Amino acid sequence: MTLPTLPEESFRRVLCVVAHPDDMEYGTSAAVARWTARGIEVGYLLLTRGEAGMPNPPAETARLRAAEQQAACAVVGVEHLTVLEHPDGVLVYGLDLRRDICREIRRFKPDVVLGGGYDIETPYGFDQADHRAAGLATLDAVRDAGNRWVFPEQIDHEGLEQHSVRWYIVPALAGSATHGVEVTGESLRRGVASLKAHAAYLAALPDHPAPEDFIPHFTSISGKTMGVEHAVLFRAHDLQAPPGLASDDPQDADEEVPTNPSSSGHLPLNGLSIYYEVYGELDPRETSPLLLIPGGFMATDSMKWWVSAFAGTRTVIVFDQQGHGRTPDTSREMSYEQFADDAAALLRALQIEHADVLGYSQGGGVAIQLALRHPNLVSKLVSLAATYRADGWYPSVIEDIRGLNAAAFAGTSVEKAFKQHTPDPAAFDAYLQKMKRLAINDQNISDAQMRSISAKTMIIAGDTDAVKPEHALAMFTLRGGGDEEAAAPGTLQRIPAARLVILPATSHIGIFGQSTVLAPMVNAFLDDVLPTTPKLF
Repeated sequence: MTLPTLPEESFRRVLCVVAHPDDMEYGTSAAVARWTARGIEVGYLLLTRGEAGMPNPPAETARLRAAEQQAACAVVGVEHLTVLEHPDGVLVYGLDLRRDICREIRRFKPDVVLGGGYDIETPYGFDQADHRAAGLATLDAVRDAGNRWVFPEQIDHEGLEQHSVRWYIVPALAGSATHGVEVTGESLRRGVASLKAHAAYLAALPDHPAPEDFIPHFTSISGKTMGVEHAVLFRAHDLQAPPGLASDDPQDADEEVPTNPSSSGHLPLNGLSIYYEVYGELDPRETSPLLLIPGGFMATDSMKWWVSAFAGTRTVIVFDQQGHGRTPDTSREMSYEQFADDAAALLRALQIEHADVLGYSQGGGVAIQLALRHPNLVSKLVSLAATYRADGWYPSVIEDIRGLNAAAFAGTSVEKAFKQHTPDPAAFDAYLQKMKRLAINDQNISDAQMRSISAKTMIIAGDTDAVKPEHALAMFTLRGGGDEEAAAPGTLQRIPAARLVILPATSHIGIFGQSTVLAPMVNAFLDDVLPTTPKLF
């Protein structure tokens, strides 16, 4: 099996946390060189000054090693270096260490934290105590940073904000690694040079092999797992992926459901830089891919439960709409029609001739427009808690939207994602105003247009949804739902044109959490599978 590449197209900032100067330079810095060359900002946090690593007096060693680390950083393009003064050789896991790492995570706001292992025994022998303490403290600090009530003084008195990290990665070897980074060429050369920058430290270790002799040897072994000449391997954890669910079917244990995208990135489409993720292979000979369209203010990260629910059986595509998630806003006004055209442009850019489409809430309205405006692209349509005109919502929904302001989003993932690419508060306010106009004006699709949609359709809503149940029923009827021929015999004679699901005691937000309930029904719809008809007599 060939290891996949880390989804570094979605990385903006990486924080590397290690115990000592030189810890990053034993191969991992080659990956850092690749990242910085691609415009990814990388910061180093050293927990000690490495004062116990040489025979010189500790204060002298600390100054020397800090200078050598600064030189090593310059070689691989790292401009952000923080060196703490925890004691070298006797680093202690505890709240003080977690607090300091948490502070740096909240200050640097990385998408990815690179930490170390915390096992006692490694393939190279017993791990050094400082490494184990640093690895465990970093893992815990990643969680701490996202909890407003852990080390709250950093938020209340130091002006920092809680921050949720997307990825936690640890250097690994073949056999335990989940992903890799190719470092063939210049990245490897710079990685080797970064260790050579620790000249005084290496000179104090007379039996230490030359960096150019052993680093390429190990990266070539790792490269074989990726089918490339040289690579650095990692064990990657997506901290925002949904938890795995146990299954009663032992065969399910053998199915690997991808939680990491097989490809991702930005595409210049319709004046936007649209961020997208693909889970699985885009093979026109296979089942139609499923395009997931998130709801208003939502982004790809919020769709992980739904991706996991479908990615075991079909290729899944998800993207960030204008101003959402990793897709920056522009001066362009927003409309359901424009969002549908953006989705169509994405599918065509990915060379997809037709796809099934599922949209939630606002995304469901976009999915309907996509089926109307680009019928040749849409095989089947799933509308989840969505309407086709404004009177499908209860009036209180629109009134609540009128009252939205920036304060309502302070500290939320919506504000954080927007400010990652556009830190200007005025731009965020402008985005909110456009979103309010979009929601208040909504869309006004006629009944005739609904009837004209060629794609088979599934309508899903909750019985306490923001969508009126009678509106969901009207959509179902307009899409050809209901079968009088099946009424008398009590059995279906053909695949129905439309399907309707109303979940009991389920609200507009609640229905989004029902992926495990709804996914089997949606899969059956997409695959034209009918329920088994029991024999009554």
